[in-house]
Amino acid sequence: MSTRVAIDNHREGAEVYHGAELCKKKPVELLTLLHLPKGLLPFEGMEAVAYNRTTGFVWLKQRKATNHVFKTIDKAVSNAAEVTAFVDDRRMSRMTGVKSKKLLVWVSISDSDQLKMNV
Repeated sequence: MSTRVAIDNHREGAEVYHGAELCKKKPVELLTLLHLPKGLLPFEGMEAVAYNRTTGFVWLKQRKATNHVFKTIDKAVSNAAEVTAFVDDRRMSRMTGVKSKKLLVWVSISDSDQLKMNV
């Protein structure tokens, strides 16, 4: 089974939200529900936010890729136009579309939990 087919299977039955107002509100609600930091996901330029409660699959669609610097930890992060992840209480895993600059090299971030990030 290809990765694309697997992702499409997780999209079935998901709650999908469109519109600027909902796309700013729903990620905050989701992060609060899962006990994750509120600044973890990008909020500017969102076109769609979706969450499948059964599988924990989340995806965010932006107009374009964005870069962000977490000032408190001095880390640069690049978010693709589409970011996907599987979420659970205090944990995100199998993320796609997110890279972090480490030693002048961009590396993909795959898993994170409340206190650490695996690259």
